[in-house]
Amino acid sequence: GSTLGGKLIHRQLQALLPDGQGRSFFQGSAEDGAQWQLFCRRLETSDLDLDQLEAGAFHAFAQFKAMLDESELAVACE
Repeated sequence: GSTLGGKLIHRQLQALLPDGQGRSFFQGSAEDGAQWQLFCRRLETSDLDLDQLEAGAFHAFAQFKAMLDESELAVACE
């Protein structure tokens, strides 16, 4: 998912950075779409506990948010 999002960011930065400098990190590769589709197929056919997967994803994003909130607080206090 993040590689596909990177491709979107890469396209959106085209107007600001037309020569590619500074946006190549987001470009991804030709295999990104196929890799995402493979991941989705494997997820759909697995016997994993989807509630547990969802809980893990929520936890991960809550951690990301907490780190960003701490970073914003540190900047605001400077």
